[in-house]
Amino acid sequence: MKRYEKVHEPVNVVVVYKAGKTRIEGFKWQNELYRISRNNLLTKAQKGSVPIYLFSVSNDKGAYQLRFETDTLDWFLEEIIWED
Repeated sequence: MKRYEKVHEPVNVVVVYKAGKTRIEGFKWQNELYRISRNNLLTKAQKGSVPIYLFSVSNDKGAYQLRFETDTLDWFLEEIIWED
C-alpha cells in the first residue's frame, strides 16, 4: 500500500553535478539521511520570474519530490510517496 504525504520542509541535499548533468545522491530530513538510488525526472517551473527545479527521486522506501529555489539556493522536500 502507498501513502502520500505533503511536506514542504527545508532539507540538506547531496548533489553531484558532472558533465552538464545533475544527480541527487541523498538528502537529510528530520535527522535521517535518505540515500537516493534513482533520479527519475527533472522539471523546470517558475515562481514569478524566478526559475525553480523539481527533482523526482526514489529509493526502495519511496518516492520524493525535492524543490530547488534558484533565487535563494534553498532545497525543500515537497512530497513523499511511501512504499509499505
